[in-house]
Formats: sequence, C-alpha cells, structure tokens
Amino acid sequence: MTRKRIIDLIIFALAVLAIYLSFAIGTVHGSASEYEFPVFHMQTPKPPTMAYEFGIYHDGPFEVAKVFGRSQGCQSADGELIKFTSDTALKAGVDPRIVASIIAVESGCNQFAVSSRGALGLMQVEAGVWKSHFDFGGDVNLLNRQDNIKTGATILARLITQFGTVDGIRRYNGTGVGCDTCDAGYTAKVMAMVGR
Repeated sequence: MTRKRIIDLIIFALAVLAIYLSFAIGTVHGSASEYEFPVFHMQTPKPPTMAYEFGIYHDGPFEVAKVFGRSQGCQSADGELIKFTSDTALKAGVDPRIVASIIAVESGCNQFAVSSRGALGLMQVEAGVWKSHFDFGGDVNLLNRQDNIKTGATILARLITQFGTVDGIRRYNGTGVGCDTCDAGYTAKVMAMVGR
C-alpha cells in the first residue's frame, strides 16, 4: 500500500470519527429552521429518485468526506461541515458528492474565498448574478458557510434539473456555456472529484 493511500485512509477515518463524535457528544447544533432555504422566486426542483434511497442518506457524509479527502484544501474539513454539506445537498435534491466536489474545486473549503469576479465563499456564489432570487442584503450571508452551501446547492439543483448534470455544472461555473471545451476543464475537474 502506498504512502498516499495510507494518508487518504487515515484522513477518511478521521472524518468518519469526527462525524460520529459530533453525534455522540451532541456538538452538531441546529434546528429545523436552520435548514430552511432562502426565499426566492424560482420553483424548487423535486429531488431526484436517488435522494429517496436509504443508501444515499446513510452514506452521504462518508461520500462527502471521501471527496474532501481528494482535495488538499479540504482534507482538514470538520465533521459539521461534512454532515451539513451532505444534508443540504440531499435536501436540495443533488448528489452530495457533486456539491462537495464544487466546494473543493471552487474554494478548496475556504469559506472566506473571494474570486476576481466577486464570487464569495465555499461555493463561490456571485451575488450580483443571483440577487433577484436571494436576499443577500439581509437574510443570506455568503461568507457564512451554511448560508453559502444552502444558496449554492439550491442554484446547482435548479441548473441540474433544467440542463442535466454535466451542463448544469458547467452553467454553475458560468463559463463555456454551449461550448464543451471552453470551460477551462472546470466540469471535468468537478466530475473527477466526484469519482465518476
């Protein structure tokens, strides 16, 4: 077994342990209202069939931890972030691995990341593009990791519902729309992180 493989297994085991401990000692806080999505004017898509399968609910946090383990910036992600990413993705109707992959590719799990185009946070949401759908001036703080993931997962779910997985991911990034080779490899990077 290679050294890299051993390190990956250790990181994965630590992520699983962090999730378990957060439940065992009650450090995962939250209420039903904490998981509510912001009010906006677009219709929420129905979750895909896979979201109703027990396996994805059970394995979601483990799949997110595996994706984060593949990203150098996300390898130290805490159990609360891993579980919240999984839960929020499932609530939005998106495969948790895709949301985790976008977080890894977009920000390397840096909740305070700011792009040259003004995209903010873990999922690099551009407030100017989505301001008519979310209340960025009041209810939604894109530098808060939970708000950012809820907002990004909601946007991604709608794009995937409307355009399919691959084109939805490409449109989420906003580059190369209508041109499979013009997105600087963004979609391929995300899908590689997913493990597909």
